[in-house]
Amino acid sequence: MNCTTKPVELQTLSSKELLNIRYDTGGKLVLLQETTAISPPTSRPLKISEKARLRSAYYWLNSYQPEPNASNLEQLRGYIEAFHHLCELSAWQEAAQILLTRLNFTLEKTLHEQIGTWGYYREQIELYRRLLGKLDLQFDCLCLQGLGNTSCWLGKIDEAIEYHQQQLEIARKIKNKKMEASALGGLGFSHSFIGNTKVAMRYHQQQLEIARGHDFREEEVFALAHLGRDLYLSFKEREAIKMLQQALKLSKTLNNIEVESFILEKLSDAYCMLGKPNNAIKLLKRNLEIDEKLNDLHGMCYTFITLSKSYIMLDRFDRAEKYGQEAVKIAESMDYIIDKSMALNNLGLVYSHTLKQNETAISYFEQSLQIFCDLRDRTKKATLLSNLSYCHTKLNHYQIAIDYAQKSLAIAREVNNNDVRGIAISMMANAYWHRGQHLRGLLTVAWAMIILPPWKGANGKFLFKKVFETIFGFLK
Repeated sequence: MNCTTKPVELQTLSSKELLNIRYDTGGKLVLLQETTAISPPTSRPLKISEKARLRSAYYWLNSYQPEPNASNLEQLRGYIEAFHHLCELSAWQEAAQILLTRLNFTLEKTLHEQIGTWGYYREQIELYRRLLGKLDLQFDCLCLQGLGNTSCWLGKIDEAIEYHQQQLEIARKIKNKKMEASALGGLGFSHSFIGNTKVAMRYHQQQLEIARGHDFREEEVFALAHLGRDLYLSFKEREAIKMLQQALKLSKTLNNIEVESFILEKLSDAYCMLGKPNNAIKLLKRNLEIDEKLNDLHGMCYTFITLSKSYIMLDRFDRAEKYGQEAVKIAESMDYIIDKSMALNNLGLVYSHTLKQNETAISYFEQSLQIFCDLRDRTKKATLLSNLSYCHTKLNHYQIAIDYAQKSLAIAREVNNNDVRGIAISMMANAYWHRGQHLRGLLTVAWAMIILPPWKGANGKFLFKKVFETIFGFLK
């Protein structure tokens, strides 16, 4: 009887059919079948090592059963191990099929998307890297998008920008407008993390134009959310809130709670920067419900960070410390480097402003500062230098405090950021005052409050509060 071949679908094979797998002349795995049709082209049997790989892939995919209380990632271990065995066989198409498998418990999510939803970014990167350049340009776009997004969240901003730039070039080459919009969004988001807010806004405006021009509703929502974030990073909080509320309203039509969660994160940040922490907390409680429903570790981490920041603003430092510690715990276990730096900064504020443990606070601030220096985020670097200045003043290290404040002021001038500039000058005034140079301290703080008045936002309110406490404490 003659034989023919068909492509391998590993999840539907029987163990008997597994014995009839061959490589065709193009190097692809095929199933040899008995038939009355004409004979197939020449194929070669698998080597012993290749058979072992294939059997391992088959049994991981069809026989693996996780423990009842296994972690989210362990529940997918069978798919992931099968994927890697197939990659070792250069069975790229079959490996891609696993990556795009829609899972039984969430028909809307493919395997690689679900791993990202849970926040396992290192594992995602492994999957995308193995398939990049192995199939076609459309699939390369998907891999580059995933690599860019995950690299950004893990603090590898230069890599993220490079991946999204490659994605943009390929998307334009193959005329895939949705991938082009996504790449522009990724480029903007990455640039915003290193303080290039104007560059970020240009990319996000382009993303918005493409999304609206082609009715990509999800991309439109993300573009509006990104632009809202860019606005509050530029200290235009009220404009940011309007845009984010517009994005939130539009997201309701998508019936996608992940998109809603992304916007709630940004909107709560904007309310914090505007000095309205209670508004932020209300949104964050809703967001935490979504994070827990999705088992989204990264979402939980970011929500804890913003809750910590909100409770600091309300002087509820016990809650601020609790959420800050929870955020650090998740960030360290998952290698969320940016989130870790933000959580450490919050803990530094808690220890410096309420627990009066300034040496501990300095340790937190210095760890956070190192991370932001590595990321080249000058704005956050300047803020942390001001925080260190505050702590050293409390320890009577006045000249060190003044030096830190001057370094912060120099950076604030370079990046043309009045909020950071006002805080740096106020920290300088704080050091002068406590060193006994009261007139110089008053004149310097007056300068700071001209630059950063209390009605401008959260930083202005914080500055006014500290000035009042300092002077009132002196008069007592």
